[in-house]
Amino acid sequence: FPVTINIQLGIKDNVVEITKRIPYFQSLKVLSEADILFVPGSDNIGYTASKIYSYAWLGKPLLTLFHSSSSVNTFMEECNIGLSLQFDKKEESDLIDDIKTFLLKVIKGEFKIQVDWDNFDKYTAAFQVKKQVELFNNVIENNEQE
Repeated sequence: FPVTINIQLGIKDNVVEITKRIPYFQSLKVLSEADILFVPGSDNIGYTASKIYSYAWLGKPLLTLFHSSSSVNTFMEECNIGLSLQFDKKEESDLIDDIKTFLLKVIKGEFKIQVDWDNFDKYTAAFQVKKQVELFNNVIENNEQE
């Protein structure tokens, strides 16, 4: 969050903002050490964060802010990973209140993440490969029957 929002939310002593890019493996280390992860979206309706599944895999409370049509919202709801907010559904002041409440719960240890790993499974590479293999097997079977 920009410093002004950190001050406005009353969390400036609890947030570290790193704005420069870091290498991929270093970023995984930093993410694994974080208490909470924030994933901002875009006003592009079709935008999805390409690393959202990796972030979720870490088992950290996740705060996302995306357009209401983004698939991230469905993923967050299905997997119960954290708080998913839609910037086109609420006024800015309400979003700030929701963010503040969530962050304070995490800081105080009142938010316990309970990832629904059964729902998460369908977003894994293994599951997707299995679906592709099933598709190809169906094509082969249908071709052999002709």
